[in-house]
Amino acid sequence: MRNILITTAHPTSHNLTTGIAEIYKTEKEKQGHSVEIIDLYRDKQQPFFAFEKVFEKTLTDEQIYYQEMITKAEEIVFVYPFFGGIDTSEKKVNAIFDSVKKIANN
Repeated sequence: MRNILITTAHPTSHNLTTGIAEIYKTEKEKQGHSVEIIDLYRDKQQPFFAFEKVFEKTLTDEQIYYQEMITKAEEIVFVYPFFGGIDTSEKKVNAIFDSVKKIANN
């Protein structure tokens, strides 16, 4: 059993990115793995993304939380949107989901 961390971010709640992350999670959990998803848009705002705070030496609770999640993970998966030029027809989307299932089962 592996600890898997999926990191994703998408500005809308219903999107292909979230669907891919959820399919990957489901397939890995079927294999007995422990999977957690960090959605940087759904989690509380991340003030440490601000450039002005890059040199602060005090870690926020959020930074500590994410560092612990990353340290615990044995596999990290990044799922992010690809804007522009993607064919979102039902046939193509289903092919993408099938591909994710195949990747997750390897």
